[in-house]
Amino acid sequence: MDKLAIEAFLYSADFGEDYHLLASSSSSESEEECCCSDDSDNDVEKLKLKRPRVEGFAEISVPLFDDSDFKNNFRVSKATCDTVTELIYDDFCSDHKGGWEKITPVKAAYVLLWYLGNKETFKQISERFKITQSCVHNIVKVGCRTLSSKLADFIEWPEKERYENESEVFHNTSKISGIIGAIGVSHIKILRPKEEPEKYNNKKNYHSIAVQGVVGSKRNFIDLYISEGSLEAYQILERSSIPSKGDEVMDGYFLVGGTSYPTYQWLVTPFSTSDQLNPEHEEFNRYLGRACRLVRDAFGKLKERFQRLNHFENKEIPFIVKCIEAACVIHNICLGKDDDCEFFDRDEGMFDCEFDFEGECAEKRVEVFDQFVGNCREGT
Repeated sequence: MDKLAIEAFLYSADFGEDYHLLASSSSSESEEECCCSDDSDNDVEKLKLKRPRVEGFAEISVPLFDDSDFKNNFRVSKATCDTVTELIYDDFCSDHKGGWEKITPVKAAYVLLWYLGNKETFKQISERFKITQSCVHNIVKVGCRTLSSKLADFIEWPEKERYENESEVFHNTSKISGIIGAIGVSHIKILRPKEEPEKYNNKKNYHSIAVQGVVGSKRNFIDLYISEGSLEAYQILERSSIPSKGDEVMDGYFLVGGTSYPTYQWLVTPFSTSDQLNPEHEEFNRYLGRACRLVRDAFGKLKERFQRLNHFENKEIPFIVKCIEAACVIHNICLGKDDDCEFFDRDEGMFDCEFDFEGECAEKRVEVFDQFVGNCREGT
């Protein structure tokens, strides 16, 4: 029996969901099949256009979810999902002229969030949502690209008018005055890239993409820079835009970071444990660590919510970078909607804060330390 006869038999027998899986597994896929179709005289393609729509997870199950069920499945609240849908709406609301099933903006948001929040393969996701694997890939690619383009709208440096308020919140945590952000690096595990794999081989001897984040007092990202995993934290910092902000943008305030970083006038790190520290120095390090912990917590929550970031099996570096940026955008959206993820399992992955590095401006650390000691003595 030739392929045309098989397709006709499957269609006429009306196998429902089984038919969908059989037909999709026997047919070739392309991105054009996802949301549009081309006119063709090919008989097999005509039969594909007649495939019955199979209602399933997105159409029947998800609308019945209460808030808790929805969050357990998609790892974000319904309100966050609505915002994601609005942001990608224009990519999936164009006129549909027949062919394969139209992918609505809502369904596209479901697929995108499911991909980022889970570790299922494209094949598993395609079977869950009753669409082709190429369609899943296209939705994720387009959706992440769009969210990445909104990076500046959701990940932004605070205005100077907000510095004092940010500093007060950090002071309540650390007893150190003048902090407006915490900086750190987390590694996203990837497969060995086809091109220049040595650039991504980190000191833990696995391939990764390094994500430098600066977070505010609410664990929201205020700056993001993505680089090759082989670089050390201070090298990534030097490549990023943070040094160019310098004293002028910081306006007397500063960031805090781990011992992976040098100390600048605008970046304060702990005293080196290789030196003999007195009790006050040790106490200063502990309280500074409380402030630094905010960036660790931010990356921890990011990877709790978006499990895809714990390991990518895709080798396309630009695609992975867009996925990371999209996840960070959604992370900030979640914080703006009080959409927490405390009940998710934590898997922080690799966090880069392991070795000492004494910088040129250690006097800034001493200055901040003296102020800290004064605050402690005054009980503030």
